[in-house]
Amino acid sequence: MRRTHDAIPPLFDLSAEAKESCNMIHSPSFLGYTRLGAETTAARTDIREYPDHPGAQALVEEYMTKIDELAQKFVHLVAECLSLPADTFDDFKGKMSRLKFVKYPASAPDSQGVGPHKDSAGLFTFLSQDNIGGLQVLNKNGEWIDVPPVDGSLVINIQQGFEAITGGVCAATTHRVIAPTSQTRYSIPYFLGVRLDLTLDELKESAAHIVRRIPAADDRKKRAVDVPSEFLSPLYACVR
Repeated sequence: MRRTHDAIPPLFDLSAEAKESCNMIHSPSFLGYTRLGAETTAARTDIREYPDHPGAQALVEEYMTKIDELAQKFVHLVAECLSLPADTFDDFKGKMSRLKFVKYPASAPDSQGVGPHKDSAGLFTFLSQDNIGGLQVLNKNGEWIDVPPVDGSLVINIQQGFEAITGGVCAATTHRVIAPTSQTRYSIPYFLGVRLDLTLDELKESAAHIVRRIPAADDRKKRAVDVPSEFLSPLYACVR
């Protein structure tokens, strides 16, 4: 994990031409580099950028292999915590998993690193962050809580896909990043994806089964802040 973090600053220090050669507009999979200010969340510009570059390929592949192995074990543990067989969610996993290197440059006070949102279509997000801080999550009282960095640890967010699969029993995490004011912040999120051919019928069947076993409280299903997901809105219409 430390070696991967050490590799991030040199990637962002590459020339604009080198980074633009990896721009996601050149990828049929919509993966690659995004320049600073090119993304918005909740109608505000996000102050961040992230690249991908062939020079880091071996290190990135090693990191992804290890983090994916950890992710598979974690999903089994979650199933067992729900009193379900460990392999309950294995059939939902697919090859949509993604890794990002993200840079949040020092910005003016109150700048938005990433606005309030929930990670959308996957199962879980495994985030490695540096020691700068800035990540916040929303609690049930509508209050933003800091997530202080802990060296060598991962922050794990539930994504909306897993919320749909569990019928709201496991609620997706609303979170945001406050842009740093004096130092650059780097993070490495890994998004554990779902199968590309996952059907709504499968989601409904899974959600109904889990809700019968573990009824979700009404306030869990309402969610403290409703950040819409255009990708998942048809899914929620079916599983609610």
